[in-house]
Amino acid sequence: MTGLDLLFGYSRFSESMHQLALACLLRESDLLKELGIPGVPVETSVETDKRLFDITISMQGGSNVRLELKLNAGLSRDQLNRQKEGAGDEQMLYVFLGNSQFYTANDQIASSWRRAEEFEIKFAEDETIKVRRASPEGLVDPKIIGLSTMIRALSASAQTATPAVRELAEAYRRCLEAIGNAFASFAKISLTNWTNAHWHGFYDSVRANLFPAASIGLSIGFQGGRLSWGTRDLMMRRIAVDEFVQYGVHLEIEQSILRVKIDVIEAYEAEWTKTVREGFSSALLAVAERVGFGLLPSRQRLGEEMTIAVYDGDYRRSDSSNDLDWNHVANTLQKAEELVAEAVVQYNKEWGS
Repeated sequence: MTGLDLLFGYSRFSESMHQLALACLLRESDLLKELGIPGVPVETSVETDKRLFDITISMQGGSNVRLELKLNAGLSRDQLNRQKEGAGDEQMLYVFLGNSQFYTANDQIASSWRRAEEFEIKFAEDETIKVRRASPEGLVDPKIIGLSTMIRALSASAQTATPAVRELAEAYRRCLEAIGNAFASFAKISLTNWTNAHWHGFYDSVRANLFPAASIGLSIGFQGGRLSWGTRDLMMRRIAVDEFVQYGVHLEIEQSILRVKIDVIEAYEAEWTKTVREGFSSALLAVAERVGFGLLPSRQRLGEEMTIAVYDGDYRRSDSSNDLDWNHVANTLQKAEELVAEAVVQYNKEWGS
């Protein structure tokens, strides 16, 4: 049993375990060099600057490299801004080992755990993340490391490490390979046995294969998270001369449930919200009945985000089988998107008239 195997009491998806393993390897091996960061590491510290950074690497010569680690979590603009301010002229290193979300340059949300090159290109094109800063060494850009890139770097750094550190590097590489395999294995696992990792791998495949150009919202959670997409605007409701209530409608999958939801985008007002929910629900259910798409109405209380209908069944399977039917997933989600689009047109046309 290796030293890292002892740490697996944290589980493979424990950020604490990854922080401990990476902090040691970044200090004791050539891992930082293999990741493309020049210089000689002297010391590593975990959760520094009031937990603003997961790891701070102190370099020979007095500079620092700041590292942010993401497993199943999002990287918000607020966090990016705080880290840019906190890092100043220092090198930022973002390490994504799970299914993480981030904003692309055109304000869409994307996620990836297996396509390191695409992952890095999207970040390189994203001006909300790429901020060029003057430093004594020249221009410093945040560097992005995906799962496959980290696995390759661990393999290379293990070759020159001491026996104890090599053992740790190889064990950690196996850990990351297991994470990648867990994300990718959802299609081979019985639906009733899906874990958190299978759900995140499935959501990423839905985003990449079915709606690659859509604005995708990915909410990561311990119970599998949620994936939402396809937001469309409903007609604004005037509540005063220059005041409007604005609404949107979108689709969401949360594990086996497919929902249609209304959002109050701006200026929540209870009476108008009730009117809009009832009006759009009627339009949506009428279209669903006409095209033979099974939707059940939902009577969720009024709020800024409301479920108005749910799909009658598990959108992942076409029969009683416990196996994933990808064709059924694609057809169901695409039909649902077309249905919502038509209902929005019908609702807005009626309101406009």
